[in-house]
Amino acid sequence: MNKEILKSTTLIETSYKNLKKDIIEGFLKPDSKIIIRELSERYSVSETPIKQALNRLVTEGLVESIPRRGMRVKKITWTEIDDILEIRLMMDLHFVKKIIVALRDNIELQTEFQDTISKALEYADTITNVVDYQTVYQLDKKFHELYLQCSGNKKSLEVFQRLNTHVYSTYLYRKQPRTKTIDGIKEHQMIFDALLEGNEEKIRNYIEIHSHNAKDVIYSTLKKANLI
Repeated sequence: MNKEILKSTTLIETSYKNLKKDIIEGFLKPDSKIIIRELSERYSVSETPIKQALNRLVTEGLVESIPRRGMRVKKITWTEIDDILEIRLMMDLHFVKKIIVALRDNIELQTEFQDTISKALEYADTITNVVDYQTVYQLDKKFHELYLQCSGNKKSLEVFQRLNTHVYSTYLYRKQPRTKTIDGIKEHQMIFDALLEGNEEKIRNYIEIHSHNAKDVIYSTLKKANLI
């Protein structure tokens, strides 16, 4: 990779991280119009890498491009989040039997699951900035990706990723109590332990509890912050 391409890639990645940080911290608020010229001055880069970074955020569901009206930070709705979490629950419950089998005697996969949960707990217990916060939710996302990966159904993982199932997390920073974040990770541990036991009834029960608690925390947090 030549120096010009490397520089361009670095500027796009930096712009992406700055945009994401500004959305998470509320500098760029839901439903607000994005003025690329102002962001160019704010980040001290040209408009080109910002435009490319914004296109990436469009794909992730955080920004929307409206014909002849430019770009806006996407306004979140509870209906959309509820629909996403419902689809995720349906997939999680559907593949329980296959996932039990896939995990059985697969030490490498078991280790990856446990490491993901342990790292998430470690970061959640000491969140001090946006980077720590994003790391926790990337690990949360990884747990669910590993789960569906075990199903052997590649399309289910594609659906999960296209749904942008963790888009809501962008708006919870400094609004959701740390204890609630930690509780969610501990529920992952409960699901994983039940998978190792091969106890299908217990797994389904824990998955439903996890889904219900996630909905309750997300809804109450966003409602209190007047974001929905």
